[in-house]
Amino acid sequence: MTTSLGIAATTAVLRKLLQDAIPSADLVGLLGNITVTALPPDKINVATETSQLNLFMYQARPNAGWSNSDLPSHGQAGSRLTNPPLALDLSYMMSAYGAANFHGEILLGYGGLVLHQTRVITRDLIKATFAGGALPPDLALLATADLDGQEELVSLSMEPMSIDDLSRLWQVFGEKYRPSITFQAHVVLLRATDPAAASGPPVQRTRLATTTSINPTITAVEPAAVTAATGASIDLIGTGLFSPDGVVQFSTGQTAHPTATSTSLRVTVTLPGTLLAGVNTVRVQLPARFQSDLRGGPESNVAPFMLRPAFARTVAGDPDITMTVPVFDGEVASTAITVKLVPAVGRRQAVSLLLNEFGTAAGAVARAYTISAPSRQDDATDVSDTITFPVSSVERAPYLVRVRVDGAETELLMTDGRYDRPMVDLT
Repeated sequence: MTTSLGIAATTAVLRKLLQDAIPSADLVGLLGNITVTALPPDKINVATETSQLNLFMYQARPNAGWSNSDLPSHGQAGSRLTNPPLALDLSYMMSAYGAANFHGEILLGYGGLVLHQTRVITRDLIKATFAGGALPPDLALLATADLDGQEELVSLSMEPMSIDDLSRLWQVFGEKYRPSITFQAHVVLLRATDPAAASGPPVQRTRLATTTSINPTITAVEPAAVTAATGASIDLIGTGLFSPDGVVQFSTGQTAHPTATSTSLRVTVTLPGTLLAGVNTVRVQLPARFQSDLRGGPESNVAPFMLRPAFARTVAGDPDITMTVPVFDGEVASTAITVKLVPAVGRRQAVSLLLNEFGTAAGAVARAYTISAPSRQDDATDVSDTITFPVSSVERAPYLVRVRVDGAETELLMTDGRYDRPMVDLT
């Protein structure tokens, strides 16, 4: 790994690369003594300008390819488990100075060609830069950067820059422009040297499995009102609603598995027989499997539907509605009507008997009565399938019978387009 000295070590290797190549170019006879420095432009003495190449690292930017390759991780106690690298691309400006005509351009062309032919800073080049037992103090320090040990070799590439960009850069230093080339060294991977906490042993087997949907959504319930009966079912319409381990949860906390014909766009589920009449809600849960058990996973939105009560059937198949012998007082009657319902009624549910006069003459107004059931708050049982309604002072007539439970009503049946049952006769 490369330590925090990696930036300076990269600059030192580049300077050494240019220094070592100068003698072979046979330029000393023309240009005199040539120096290679790594200074900000405003630190160079231009009062007695000599032949000089200067490397200035003017910008360090995050490397996009490495930035997210190794994210930080911490243990439960907050201790650091990994040291992710700080991945940087280094931008350099190489400027050429000369005391006479063409000297700067000669040096710039020579230095640019050396960088162009190098392309990659090899491990051998890095080792050669810091080889020897009598290094200056600065190079002796940079030799500990371990630049040659990082995972990826540092590569070089020219970096286009307009004359306006170069001019603005030189203006920062208050110096006159010198012929320059900009290039990039990428990537330098800096890692902290302080030790990270030891991590646990490698995971041998994962227990988490993915689900087939991350956002199940219910857009409709069909039918919106369903009559209670054995095997009654509803269809949930939407997207991402089905997985092999998926369940449908109702507002009562009960769950049911979708039928085998269900798809991600339409889930069919049979209603539990213990749902209460009235407005119920439903949602889809797609749990994640951990080996042999299931854990909580994504859930859909909640969708409402109406469960309509129904009359239980007698042995003969008729609605289970019984009535005591009516007591007549002139044109009014009193009795007690008992009904048996499916599903059973909760003791806190609002239950009413609805009577609508049947067979009225044309133009006459049909009588209608709503009779509330007595309170069952003190009942010993939470639910009951049998409700008795005290009926008094009802005009003598036959009546169609419905029962309303928390706003959901039993259905009337018809013949030839006319409601005609169930019925009680109070004549």
